[in-house]
Parts: sequence; C-alpha cells; structure tokens
Amino acid sequence: QMCIRDRFRGDHLELLRLLLELGSAGDLLDSSPALGYCLAIALADRRTLDGERVRDLAGHRQPVIMAALGLPDGKRACKLLSKVPAASMDRELGAHLPRLLADEPALKLLGHLPSLGIGVLSLAMDPQLRALITPSLLEEVQADPRETHFPFVFRELTDALRMADALGVALSRRRFQTRARIREVHDDLARDYVRLHDPTLTGLRFPRPPIPGTEDIVPLRAPRALIDEGRRQDNCVATYAERVAAGDTFIYRVLRPERATLSIVRISGGWHLGELQCAHNRPVSHGTRRAVEAWLDGYRL
Repeated sequence: QMCIRDRFRGDHLELLRLLLELGSAGDLLDSSPALGYCLAIALADRRTLDGERVRDLAGHRQPVIMAALGLPDGKRACKLLSKVPAASMDRELGAHLPRLLADEPALKLLGHLPSLGIGVLSLAMDPQLRALITPSLLEEVQADPRETHFPFVFRELTDALRMADALGVALSRRRFQTRARIREVHDDLARDYVRLHDPTLTGLRFPRPPIPGTEDIVPLRAPRALIDEGRRQDNCVATYAERVAAGDTFIYRVLRPERATLSIVRISGGWHLGELQCAHNRPVSHGTRRAVEAWLDGYRL
C-alpha cells in the first residue's frame, strides 16, 4: 500500500482525494507520480477538471491524461514525465511542466538520465544555464539524492551568474563539467562581490529565525553576522544575505560538536537542511550532521 505522505512532499489531501475518487489512480501514482500529482491538483481545482471528467479518464493511457491536462503528450514528453520522482513535485514545478515538456532541447538534454529530480529539471528549464552545463554535470546532479528535493546546484550557478553580472565578468563561454568547478568559480566571485556590495548587504533586514537556536546552533540575525561568519569560516555565506532577507533561507553558526556553518531552506512551506560545512567548505563529521538533523527534526511538524 502506497504511503502518500512519505512519497510526496505536500498536497497530501489532494492526492488522497484523487485516490478516493478514482481507485485506479494508485497505479498512475506508481507508474508516473508527476502525472498523478498533476491530475490530483486538477481535480482539486474544479475549474480545470471536475470529478466526472477525472473518472472518465480512468483506464486511459498516459498520453490521453496528459492531453486532458493540457500537457504535451508526445512519446518523449510522456517518457520524461514518468521519470520525475514524487518527492520533486510541487505546484511550482507543476506550473512549469507544460513549457518544459514542449522544450525539445531540454527533452533531448535530459533523455539519457534515469531519474529527473528538481535539480536537473531546474538546470534544463533555464536556457541561459543550459548553455553553461554539460551532460557530465547533469549526471552528477542526478546522482545526488538531495537534488531530488531542492535545486542546490541550480541555485549556486544562478547566484554565480548574478554576481558575475554585477561584477562585469562574463561566464557565457564557460562549460561546467562538475559541481566542484561551479563552487570554485562561485566562491571566487563571492569574495569580490561581498567587498563591492558590503554597504548594500549590511542594509538588509532579516526576518526572525524560523527555528529557535540553541547554545550550539546559533541563528545569524543580521547581514553583518553573515559577513563575519564568511570571513571566519572562509566561505561564501555572506552572499546568502539577500536570500535570507527574502525569507527562503536562514543561516546558523554551529559551535558543537564541531565548528560549522549551516543553512536551512524553505521547501513547500517547511524548513529543511540545506548546506552544512566546516571552514573552507570541508565536510562535517557524521556526529555533527546527526546533531543538526536531530535539532531540525525536533521542530519539523
């Protein structure tokens, strides 16, 4: 028996309603979770499809359901959609699917990958980023389980482009083979960007920490604290100031079991572990990761 709550990140009531209205939806949610999710959202939004129309689709092949939802229904589009895992689906991605499934260069770029999490989809959907990436980078992103839930590499590359534009640096001729190379370029740009925009960054206002800190995990409540953390830890955390001010990221200073910098990110309304690294972007120990995950789990409803 399928557990909706464990597989999908949100919209559980809508998915359960689909199962109640259409018992055979369970097969669809197994064979093409993304398509099943889109059908559940369409059922919830009665202006798109009402219950009677959804029941009429029972037993039809996936291209018929895709066409009824206004999605491209070609063979390649159907195959791509079936590769999108349940954990990647939310309403924002669902809104972008019609454009993605009609984008032949994106479909061709993604065709060889066995699974298409939000990380690789975000990179492929952006024509500007698509010109900078390589199949080997996409394979690395696809192999990272975290990229199923949040587009970390996409965000890092987007930030690098934003800083490059502000600094007058051209990245258009680069082709990134690995995430390590993106991180290297990103951090080089970040040092100059922070120096140049220090007054602007320090003028930002941060919201209250979304999760209370402890003696060992301390929220950084102001841009100056981020700049100081970046200098002490030799990382680029100061460039996250605008994201913190926008409310989709928050940064904490970890003091024990070892010194580290932590980011948490908002995913479908909840807060999840983003990055957790020691100075110079070195990985933390298993003990530190377990301690941070236990603290975060204590506040996850």
